Amino acid sequence: MARKHKKVPGHRSYANFSKESLLAAIEDVKTKGLSYRQAGEKYGITGSTIYRAFKKKHPKSYGRPAVLTEDEERKLVHGILLASDWGFPFDKLDICLLVKSFLDNEGRTELRFKKNMPGRDWYLSFIGRHKKILSPRFCQNITRARAGVSREVLEKYFANLQISLHGVKPNMIVNYDETNMTDDPQRAKVVVRRGAKYPERVMDHSKVSVSVMFSGTASGIVLPPMIVYKSEHLYDTWMENGPKGTIYGCSKSGWFDGHLFQKWFCNIALPYFRSCDKGGGNSPKVLIGDNLASHLSMPVIEECRKHNIKFVLLPPNSTHICQPLDVAFFRPLKIKWRQTLAEFKAKYKGTIPKNLFPRYLNATLEKLENASQNLCSGFRATGLYPFNPQQVLNKLPAENEDSSANSTADGSWSEAFIEVLREARFGQSSAPRVRKRRVVNVNPGLSVNGSLEDTSIDQDPSSTSAPSTTASSTLASTSAPTTSAPTTSTPYAKARTWSKFSSESVDFEMTDVHQNAESEHETANFCLIKTGDFLLVKLMYDSRSNKAVQRFFVAKVLEKNESVVYCSFLRKSAKAEKVFLFPSVEDTFNVMKENIVKILREPRVVRGRHIFTEYFTEQIQ
Repeated sequence: MARKHKKVPGHRSYANFSKESLLAAIEDVKTKGLSYRQAGEKYGITGSTIYRAFKKKHPKSYGRPAVLTEDEERKLVHGILLASDWGFPFDKLDICLLVKSFLDNEGRTELRFKKNMPGRDWYLSFIGRHKKILSPRFCQNITRARAGVSREVLEKYFANLQISLHGVKPNMIVNYDETNMTDDPQRAKVVVRRGAKYPERVMDHSKVSVSVMFSGTASGIVLPPMIVYKSEHLYDTWMENGPKGTIYGCSKSGWFDGHLFQKWFCNIALPYFRSCDKGGGNSPKVLIGDNLASHLSMPVIEECRKHNIKFVLLPPNSTHICQPLDVAFFRPLKIKWRQTLAEFKAKYKGTIPKNLFPRYLNATLEKLENASQNLCSGFRATGLYPFNPQQVLNKLPAENEDSSANSTADGSWSEAFIEVLREARFGQSSAPRVRKRRVVNVNPGLSVNGSLEDTSIDQDPSSTSAPSTTASSTLASTSAPTTSAPTTSTPYAKARTWSKFSSESVDFEMTDVHQNAESEHETANFCLIKTGDFLLVKLMYDSRSNKAVQRFFVAKVLEKNESVVYCSFLRKSAKAEKVFLFPSVEDTFNVMKENIVKILREPRVVRGRHIFTEYFTEQIQ
């Protein structure tokens, strides 16, 4: 497919007119009685073209047919819009892969594509055909917690907010939020030599940032900011040449805490509210912000009650759609800040020192010409003023899609698509738990033979019974549980195949007494074992003396298979001999039938400590 089509001189031109001109020419033929030639001369269209359109001949579009039919493209567009509304928009590659999958499933081979895979030209043509509906845009990522904000939560929020905002003037509605002013001007488009793969710009940058609290009213008034430095002390040179009315603070973390928020409230918000009540009145006021615990304190609440200020908190994880400063103020502010930062970096080395930060912040705010308009737009977009909950609710995906305009098959397809997207957006499934790390037991410089599941154990150099540095065949003996691991169809296959047992085992020598105790209980009835039972388990591994050492362990049954028990092992307490504890990181293991010594009686549990008196009586004493 030609990327840039050039007309050959002298060839016939096709559709060198707009659709509106053709419809106007047909209308003149109908109403004014013009001939086809007269209407063509008036609108610059050939008479034959107007005749065919008037008689509805050759209704198909000229040129080679498109790859997808109109109905197929309509369904594709509908699916793209659905995915976008639910927070999973497609990019160019996703759309091309979707078309390729569709053509493959239909058994169609498109010669214009390579292996049925659309290219960049088809993608641009597809977007151009539907430019009134689709538009490529840069997206911003939000967490699943933010995406999980439900319509019911926001409806309840706006129902309560309507009561709080009743009778409140726009200049009495104040929104506050803190943000980070980073020391990174970020990337920019530059002009370089053609073919340069990695264009670079010499400009210092770092991860240093300064917290700034901004606030503003629904009427467009931007209140003075508060700057918080990451420092244990505040110096006078750090508080010069800043925006008018700015207050300053510092904290060890560089973030706002309860004390700093109280300082901002008493020095910025409260004086502004008092200035609005110069006549001695006590009109209602609203202070809106996020629900951070550091923003709530008894002195602040008492002052709010005294001055008739309603302290309104936003729903959790909803600031990206309910916080006016987040929605419309911070983005243009950060753009101007990066410009100011780039100008500084072009002249000087290193980061902006703290004594110059207020000056450059003031320069950034002066560049922000439309700050008042942006603030008003933020309140309007979040439905606060004028009060309009639909401004926010329309940003959420529609739970019940109206498919009356679609066919029955299209409707069912949409419903199935929505179910998948709903699960992806609101699903609570978390990432699989990462098992405890272990040390691979091989000599340095030698290659690892076989599966790591069969040759790796944990090493504890501080333990007197730590495993040897060679991968011995003892682990592959019949007493080791790794040789008879259950199949992948069972949940036991995902369990660990070895664990750090050297420091948690019952440390004693294999005397005749213990061997007799072992032989006495090795015929324990496997059928009697059930979930929740505590077992005495024997395992063997290599000691530092390169001898096979047998140790006993205490484990709790989690699941049971025909010949394997999935257990969670307990660790022996270092302070008391008769006490066992579950480790903070779960230590699980597959125990074979022949490794079970006996079933222990239920231990006495005291504050999470398991006391196995029976075990010590029979095995040690």
